[in-house]
Parts: sequence; structure tokens; C-alpha cells
Amino acid sequence: MKSLVVAASFGVLSIVLWPTPYALAQDAKVARGIVTTVAASSLTIKGNSGGGSTFTQTFTIDERTRVFAKGAGTAAAKGGRLPISDLVANGDRVSVYYEKAAGGLHASDVRVTMKAAQ
Repeated sequence: MKSLVVAASFGVLSIVLWPTPYALAQDAKVARGIVTTVAASSLTIKGNSGGGSTFTQTFTIDERTRVFAKGAGTAAAKGGRLPISDLVANGDRVSVYYEKAAGGLHASDVRVTMKAAQ
């Protein structure tokens, strides 16, 4: 009986305290596209917003921006933090997770989904 009460308590708490997807994603947005320009402090992508229309977005990159690409963890472990231009190149397909910041868009995560053909 005691274990049933404990299990029920955990069940109720997990439902009450579980964050909703809306609460987790209300500030973060994602843009998917192909890199057209990569620099030390910015990244520009071109994408398709559906219905045949295209968009171009430029994101601010800084020390808080995390880059996820094949080999990025191994390379960073060998020599510390790498410039984004060592991990992301023109023509790469990326997903950029970003927030609106003062004066523009700040990339929190850049995920390389497919490297450009060499």
C-alpha cells in the first residue's frame, strides 16, 4: 500500500511539474537552409519558406553559440574552442536555433545537417 501511495505521488508531481512544449519553445525559433556566408561573428542562410518563396536570414554568432557538426567535438577537444568557419562552410545545410535579440537574430545552436559536396 505504501508503494502505491509513493508511486501515485510521483505520478501527480510529474504531471503538475512537467513543462509544456509551448513553455519550452516560446522564445526559440528554428530556420533551415543553406549557408551562403559564414564569418567569425555572423552566419547567413538562404532557405525556402514554402509555397516557392525564399528567405535570407543573418544571425549573430558569439561565444555562447553552440555548433554541432561531424567531428566538432573531437576537434574542439584537441585544441579548445574552434571558430565557426572551421566547422561550417558555404553550401552546408544547417538548422539554426535562434532568438530575437537587440538589433537582430542571435544563433544559440547551429546544427550542420548535411555537408556541402566537395
